[in-house]
Amino acid sequence: MYSTTLDAFSGIRRPPSLPTVAYPRDVTTSRRADAQIQKDIQDELLLEPNIPPASIGVSVSEGVARLTGTVDGESDRRLIETAVRRIAGVQRLLVKLASNPSARVPRPDGDIERECRDVLRSLTDGSGSPIEVMVSNGWVNLSGSVVNAYDRWLAEEKVSDVPGVKGVNGQIRVGPAVW
Repeated sequence: MYSTTLDAFSGIRRPPSLPTVAYPRDVTTSRRADAQIQKDIQDELLLEPNIPPASIGVSVSEGVARLTGTVDGESDRRLIETAVRRIAGVQRLLVKLASNPSARVPRPDGDIERECRDVLRSLTDGSGSPIEVMVSNGWVNLSGSVVNAYDRWLAEEKVSDVPGVKGVNGQIRVGPAVW
């Protein structure tokens, strides 16, 4: 057992505190090697299916990661930044990524509309969806009625994940479906 000490201010007996251990200054502030951080960043970018890793240059110096290259749009840029910030040892991030949305070949509206309908059909019991889909230049317009707000949110969320969709205009009403 251990001996207790009497606290002079409260009169309560307390166990003695554990001895403090002094660590050398360089142990607690050590950094990861820049080469390892760079390799980890490149490996992380390989795991992102929407990002072609060959289009992104990575360099690391003293914990500062520099990214250069071309991405398809602002969403890819944010995706890359988020992935890099997850890497241990990245002190700062300098991003010089040019946006080149014209590099991506747009999908035909008919294909996008067909896939959106399939997604909406998979959300229901297969009997069809009360939501109408119209696509123009990659922008999806959803209209119709659903029973609750969650169904509306889910439909808009799932349709926005369809490749080639630039945005979703949700005009879905919450309430009983009008047949």
